[in-house]
Amino acid sequence: MKRAAWLHHPVALTALVLAACRSAPPATPYLTLEREPAGAGILLRLVPAPGARINARLAPALERPDGKVLRFDTPDRTSDSAYYAVPPVLVVEGATAGIIRASVCPEGEEVCRVVVVRSEK
Repeated sequence: MKRAAWLHHPVALTALVLAACRSAPPATPYLTLEREPAGAGILLRLVPAPGARINARLAPALERPDGKVLRFDTPDRTSDSAYYAVPPVLVVEGATAGIIRASVCPEGEEVCRVVVVRSEK
């Protein structure tokens, strides 16, 4: 069986390997990132999956490429102040690229999970 000629070319093979290693993090079933225009900025909203709760004691954060950390928040919390009663939001001026980290407690589980979402824009 004859192999394709491009597989023997080191540059093509390297590009193929790098493309395979550069995959985006998998989508999380626990959290969805919504965005909408907000004046001169972009409003980011973290929406938990049905039954899941976002931990309010460890506020979700957008970690930007320049090292700046911006926190999501909302004043509406559960009676024990442990979870957000409504999805937390963050208004960002300029690019919203970065990594979002949040502590999410899935329905039926007693331990929260750290969820990582990549924001590309």
